[in-house]
Formats: sequence, C-alpha cells, structure tokens
Amino acid sequence: MIPTTIKEYEVVSMDMAKSGTSLQGYVTTSYDKLLELLGKPTYTDADPYAKVNCEWVLDTKYYEDEPEDDFDYNYETVTIYNWMDGSIPTAKTQWHVGGKSYLAQDIVDLIVDGEISPVENYNS
Repeated sequence: MIPTTIKEYEVVSMDMAKSGTSLQGYVTTSYDKLLELLGKPTYTDADPYAKVNCEWVLDTKYYEDEPEDDFDYNYETVTIYNWMDGSIPTAKTQWHVGGKSYLAQDIVDLIVDGEISPVENYNS
C-alpha cells in the first residue's frame, strides 16, 4: 500500500529519536527549504569528518489509500539527512531519506512536495 495522505508528523529531539533507519531514497531540495518547512534539525555536527552533519527525524502518521475512519492510519519514522558531505550543504542538493521500509520515500515526497509543516518540532 502506498501512503496517500499525511495525517500529521513531529520533528523529534535527540533524546526522543529512534534509531534503525536505513537509506530508502533521496529528496532534492535546499537546506533553507528544509529548515523553512521542518524547522530546526534533530541533529547537527560541524565535524568535517562526520558521516552525517545534519538530520531531521520525523515521527509520522499517514493514511494508505482511502481511510475507513479517522483512526485508520499507520506510523513510520523517517529521516532526512546529508551523508559524508563534510558540512551541511546549503545549495539545492540530494538529501538522503531513511526509514524502516520503502514507504519512507513516499512519505517524505508527500511532506516536501505538499509543503506540510509538522504539528510539533521538539528542537525549537
């Protein structure tokens, strides 16, 4: 099933972040656009040797196809991050999309293309 609607999502803080996501795809956009849309990242690191310099961790609720009722949604944790760039890229670039399933890519596309803001950003 493919997610068709984002019910809501939150950008979580480091102490709330769940691990275990892996690369599921890419989204091409700028850091400024992500910052405007998602708010402050979950994680940043200025170390030029760090594998990840910037990451947003999103806990999402989404509907597949047509929901039967308001409670007919699923959960997915997705991440948007840079990989081995040496710094946080500011120009339009290809950001990595992580998740526990291939649905992560579809969820991030719905959020970014639809410019859907989070209900909460615990990093602000």
